Amino acid sequence: MPLQRRSENWQRNLDRLKYNAVSRGRGDCHEEGGAAGAGSYRSACGDVYRAADRGELAEDCYREALALYRGHGSPPVLDLENATRPLAIVEQDAGKAQETRELWSEARNFTRRHRCRRAVEECSRRLAHLGGE
Repeated sequence: MPLQRRSENWQRNLDRLKYNAVSRGRGDCHEEGGAAGAGSYRSACGDVYRAADRGELAEDCYREALALYRGHGSPPVLDLENATRPLAIVEQDAGKAQETRELWSEARNFTRRHRCRRAVEECSRRLAHLGGE
């Protein structure tokens, strides 16, 4: 595929990801309100950066999303988990083993509370691969 065509495809994909991030953020803002909606938006922005191989920017977004969720009176547990898992992947890609183990363990605890068997299994597999629990 010619370079220009690949670039155009990449731009269309990036535009689609940005649109999804904005849509997801707006929807959550109306349904959950304030901090939860903002956390969802920041997490979605992290997804866009991670898809663009910009781990350092994705990490900042995921950390901000987690801080927003945790600052919420009753944080949406699945949103917490959905920001924690990709942060664990970003940290693992950056070679931060201890942080990665802690994040996968935290994500597993979130998913256990909601009885998401497949997500618990994923977290457990990743922890085992890292030499964790």
